[in-house]
Amino acid sequence: MESGAVGTCRVCPKFRDRLGFLRVGWRFRPERPLVTRLLGLGLVGVDPYTARHSGLGIMSIASKFMSAIRGHGEPQAVTPTKAAAQRYSLPTVQFDSARVTSEVKADLRNNVEAIKEFERSHFDQIYQAALLSVSRGGDLAVLFNAIMALNLPGMTKKKAGAISANLNSKATALMTRDQQLAVDAQYAVWVHSGAPCIPNHRKASDDDFRRANAHKAASGKRYEVVTGMLIDGRWTRPGVDEGCKCISRVIIPGFE
Repeated sequence: MESGAVGTCRVCPKFRDRLGFLRVGWRFRPERPLVTRLLGLGLVGVDPYTARHSGLGIMSIASKFMSAIRGHGEPQAVTPTKAAAQRYSLPTVQFDSARVTSEVKADLRNNVEAIKEFERSHFDQIYQAALLSVSRGGDLAVLFNAIMALNLPGMTKKKAGAISANLNSKATALMTRDQQLAVDAQYAVWVHSGAPCIPNHRKASDDDFRRANAHKAASGKRYEVVTGMLIDGRWTRPGVDEGCKCISRVIIPGFE
């Protein structure tokens, strides 16, 4: 091995003369035939002596040289074909904003005004953020950021996230009811998620545990889509109560 060489580059004999270098390390010093060839192709903008002794990085010259071998020019970005893009792309579902009816908007407004952490001056701003969140199919980040931007005293990230999820869940429950009525469904089945319907386990009260047990007991029972189910002394639907993670399974006439 020559003096000053860090290692030996093993190159196929067929391309050894074409590459024109034998010594490689953290930086390699190309031999004059390679530099001259690169200069001739316009890929190196310095004279051969400077390029040889200035310690040009292996990636900068090697990448340009391989591009010259392929097509005497800069490497081009590989654009996947339309068929390949369709083959490897993930399917997406477009949310229909028409589902956010005037009734859903009115209910959303009432739910925002019922949150004790917000002052009256915050209602419009939070409502607009909540409406945008719901219209995007449950974009919780939009509403979460709007709540945190208010810098309310005692408003933690966990609480802001819970409020965002609860407002979206209430709106989703109402839109689900409308969808079920649109297919002439009269009944649906209450389905418990398996997780306790408690908003905050550390601060859960006896009423929270009683309601959570009632939600669990309702799993598998049928209820009318229009009225909902009577749970713990009040009419409700899956996802309406704070911390509720339940869903519904619609019963379509003729497919019971």
